Amino acid sequence: MAETMNPKARTMVNPMLDPFLERIATPFRARYQLLGSQFSLESNDRRLMRLCAHAFSGLPRHRFPGGSDRLQIRLILRGTDAGGQADALAPELCTYGWNNLFCATMGPDTLAVLSPQTGFGLIVVSKPMLAFPYQLRYELIEFSAFVLAARRRDLVPLHGACIALNGHGVLLLGDRGAGKSVTSLACLADGFEFIAEDGLVVCPATLLTSGLSSFLHLRADSLHFFHGLKKAHRMLKSPTIVRRSGVPKVEIDVRKIGIKLARSSVEIRAIVFLSGRNSRNAGLATPLARTVTRDRLAQSQPYASSLPQWRTFARRISGVPAYAVARGDHPRDIVAAIREILA
Repeated sequence: MAETMNPKARTMVNPMLDPFLERIATPFRARYQLLGSQFSLESNDRRLMRLCAHAFSGLPRHRFPGGSDRLQIRLILRGTDAGGQADALAPELCTYGWNNLFCATMGPDTLAVLSPQTGFGLIVVSKPMLAFPYQLRYELIEFSAFVLAARRRDLVPLHGACIALNGHGVLLLGDRGAGKSVTSLACLADGFEFIAEDGLVVCPATLLTSGLSSFLHLRADSLHFFHGLKKAHRMLKSPTIVRRSGVPKVEIDVRKIGIKLARSSVEIRAIVFLSGRNSRNAGLATPLARTVTRDRLAQSQPYASSLPQWRTFARRISGVPAYAVARGDHPRDIVAAIREILA
């Protein structure tokens, strides 16, 4: 009968008595207020908790009306340190779902199982996956928190960026390469507050929005716009990650470069659709009709627009002014346009 040792708890785990590792000790614990919910995280491995801290520590404690749901994620590291060399690329991410149960897998031994209805999530990580900390953090840990929070309270998940000024949120949308991240950083350098640049959750009835305001991801050739930014030397030393698209990005930890984080969730007061092409009319904000805005929103958010809560969101956000803004030679042109919109 094979037995495995949990070195953290110094106890023997008998596979015959505990085949699902339900009783494995998880001495490492942390709590975070994220995405309008309170998360309790526990793990049997310190390295996994460090990834959680890298993603979630120091973030504002955003809340939505009605109080905070209590959600729990357990992270289990399985396997031994022995084995062959890790693959050069992280395994492909695959996602599945049925009857309010969601699963994401990376290779044969790393997965996340999420039950928003009960508020629980389980992440199991094989030791070779520790060689891919970015994918592990972004595609499993952050993904799990995002899905649990959004599905638990029927929030609308949006792929886009959001910045705020004086408590007024501006939703930035556009195709890949349109400049959402560059525009976000330019606004933040000009005194705006940060919500998120990659994924957002929005309360459909109130349009209050939140996100994980930890990182900004920019192409290295975009950094020359910000050499005068305070603490730019730290930004230039940021690590480079490679997205699944194959595009390398500089991952800037916003918490370390003197950027303001929005201390509370903000209401969306304006929508800006960014164009990826330069224009002679750079920075010109063109108002959009409600029908055009509705269609553009649905086209840019194919997953969110298929959810039941989209109908409430679409009706509520139809009263928010929306604009198309062309890109110029410098992102400050768009910053000026956004300030004019809010004014």
